Amino acid sequence: PTGGLVQYILDGLFTYQLITANISASTLEGEGPQAFLIQYTAEDTPGPVVNLSLNILSASEIEVSWSPALEPNGIIQYYLVTVRLYEGTTVYSSNVSIVNLSVTVTSLEKEIPYEVIVVAINGAPVDGIPTEILFFTEEGIPPSPSNVDSTRLNGTHIQVTWERIPLTLSRGFIQTYIISYEKLNRRKRQVMTMLVSADVNSGIISGLDPTALYEVSVAATTAISTGNFSEGIISNRPNTLMFQVRVGPFESCDDSSEESIKAVIQSAVEDAIIENCECNFDASYISGEIIICSRESSNAVYRANITEYNTFTAGQLLDIIEQWVSGSPSVISGTMEVTFDSTCSVAFETNDNICGAFSPSPSVSSTEESPTQRESNNNSGIIIGVVIAVVLAVVVVTVVIVIICVVLLKRKKKWKVSEDITRSGRNNTELNHVLYNTMYGSKE
Repeated sequence: PTGGLVQYILDGLFTYQLITANISASTLEGEGPQAFLIQYTAEDTPGPVVNLSLNILSASEIEVSWSPALEPNGIIQYYLVTVRLYEGTTVYSSNVSIVNLSVTVTSLEKEIPYEVIVVAINGAPVDGIPTEILFFTEEGIPPSPSNVDSTRLNGTHIQVTWERIPLTLSRGFIQTYIISYEKLNRRKRQVMTMLVSADVNSGIISGLDPTALYEVSVAATTAISTGNFSEGIISNRPNTLMFQVRVGPFESCDDSSEESIKAVIQSAVEDAIIENCECNFDASYISGEIIICSRESSNAVYRANITEYNTFTAGQLLDIIEQWVSGSPSVISGTMEVTFDSTCSVAFETNDNICGAFSPSPSVSSTEESPTQRESNNNSGIIIGVVIAVVLAVVVVTVVIVIICVVLLKRKKKWKVSEDITRSGRNNTELNHVLYNTMYGSKE
């Protein structure tokens, strides 16, 4: 060209790359003198520092160290180190020389979450990519989770939910949550636990007794310790009803044969439910079984509890049993054949004697008294209390009467002694008067 600006674009270069160029003009006569160009491409945002680490010196002091960024994208001028409260305000900030690669931070507090952030700074208009670590100088015991709740999914499963403890309140990194569940049993205490991950807020307990009540609570753990469990929540059992069937006749219905008879009846009832409900009925939903043998008539009454299962209520399961029994079915098991009595009402209330003489009824739970049993026990307790009160009253009255009698006897003795003394004094006075008259004569 005869004049003007000549441009040539080089592409495929790297950030902050050194470029050298030789430029000359040439004609038919030859090449002119060369011009030399030495130039770096522009700096760009530096990459993150590597190997960022913390050395906890004490509950109030840490040492932060790191290695240079693998992609400086220019000349690193310094490192910006910042320590701030987790999602909060900055408590420390410093520009650290590139020759140090470490810094000590003081005046921190234990059980408080902090973030340390290191950024490489070069000549680019935008700061480098930050590298950060979340830390506690010293962890503590976590608080109890809040908003704990439980849902009885079915007889054997309970879903427990809670609100995860926020890091600002956790006093350390939550490692796990512990679900505690206890079957309510007045005779002995058996507490069981299960662990769940720290990043969830629910858990499902399985393998439970369908007819039992359970108390559940939740606690959190840190590297230091397990915190207190939340206040216990009672997970109600599913609806449970009592039922009975009468079977017979037997060659022998006594203590030695009761268990085998009970097994045959229970198996037959379970098979009838499975066949009619078209469901995979779980045998554990029948509980508290008892067998009552009648030695005179060689028959037996089987009583138990049945708990709602999946979509079937206890009442619906009871209807299935009653409809099946209404056909007077016969069941053969080995050498034993029994027939179910259709005249015996399947549904019954505690202490009813629909099928024969009065016999004990199954408790609503094998570990918990039924409401009627509790009422009976309460009434017994009231009667015993009244009897004790009457006996105590009689004893008190008797003691009072004895004390009064003793006091009156003592007073009577005192009166007699006083009277004797008075009489004696009077006699002495008369005697003295006679002697005086004898010796000195009467004054009259």
